[in-house]
Amino acid sequence: MLSVGPYLREMRLRRGASFEEIARSTRVAQRYLVALEAEDFSQLPPPAFTRGFIRAYCQTLGESPEEALVLYEQ
Repeated sequence: MLSVGPYLREMRLRRGASFEEIARSTRVAQRYLVALEAEDFSQLPPPAFTRGFIRAYCQTLGESPEEALVLYEQ
């Protein structure tokens, strides 16, 4: 099973979206999006904000955030 970073990366690449597009749409800083995909959790804000970033990321790509959030919690 994938973890949250590769899951988000795969979703983004399937849609052909760039970090810039997602950052612009979600208003989440690009550095946080990169950190999410790299699973560099030390660069991310507290978990409540990170869960919000994951929700916004998935919704921007037209996907339900539920699976990504479960992967994040693991």
